[in-house]
Order: sequence, then C-alpha cells, then structure tokens
Amino acid sequence: MIRVELTLEEAQLLRQVLECCLDDLRDEIRHTDKKDFRNRLKSQEESLKHLLQHLEREDLKAPT
Repeated sequence: MIRVELTLEEAQLLRQVLECCLDDLRDEIRHTDKKDFRNRLKSQEESLKHLLQHLEREDLKAPT
C-alpha cells in the first residue's frame, strides 16, 4: 500500500481533477462500441470512484 500526505488544498485539487477525469471517462464509456474496451473503462471508473470516496473519508477526518 502506498500512502501519500496531502495538504487540504492539494486534496481538494486532486478531487477536482479526479471528478473531471471521471466525467470524461463516463462520456468515453457511453461512446465506446467495443465491449472489451468498455469493460476496461468501467473498471477504471470504479477505481476513480473508490479514490474519490477515500478522499472524502479523509476530508471528514481532517481537523477544521
């Protein structure tokens, strides 16, 4: 397991970048005809969603 420490600002920026990538990826999934490629994209989508969930959990733990 790899651990990365981020400032609050860095975490917010990373979340924004991941959300943008997720939006782009969903668009690509909708326009993909090849099943194998779509399945790989869906796997990447799940990984991105997991990363975003992890960032959100860490935000809840961060002192305000």
